[in-house]
Amino acid sequence: AVVSTQSTGVHAVGLYGDTGAGLAEERECGSKIDIVTGTLGKAYGLIGGYIASSDSLVDVVRSYGSGLIFTTSIPPSTAAGAVASIDVLASDEGRSLRQKHRESYSMLRDKLVTGGFPVMRCPSHIVPVLVGDPLKARLAMEHLFDRHRIYVQAINYPTVPRGSELLRFVATPYHTPQMMDY
Repeated sequence: AVVSTQSTGVHAVGLYGDTGAGLAEERECGSKIDIVTGTLGKAYGLIGGYIASSDSLVDVVRSYGSGLIFTTSIPPSTAAGAVASIDVLASDEGRSLRQKHRESYSMLRDKLVTGGFPVMRCPSHIVPVLVGDPLKARLAMEHLFDRHRIYVQAINYPTVPRGSELLRFVATPYHTPQMMDY
């Protein structure tokens, strides 16, 4: 039997590791991973995605992956944007942004816990607050945006089990303590 290890960089690329290459870089296990998938959205600020692997594995995915069979390449401007984003995130500026980001999401988590909110344990930059009801989660999301212009995402079934509905808060390196105290 052939066993392969896959890592997804959807929420990690740009945010973790010394050069922003993701959790595999941060945990120093990249050599053990056969396929890395990721997005050019989120930290890169673009659109599209990628896989990185051996030529043969990439060819199998490209040939048999139903979502890839009829796609076209990303535009040159998107590719240039990706290279520029990687350059920034791999630089001292990127390391500084990642440090500020860690400080911001840690501060947000602490403020929500101190405020008595049911913050769920999460080892990442995402700060989930348990709501436990899909209607209440949606109403809380709408209330925060409509009344306070605070954007949070309600996460419901099937992304999470029924009864585990939550609000997903994500701080950026640019969120200040004053913004979080709002």
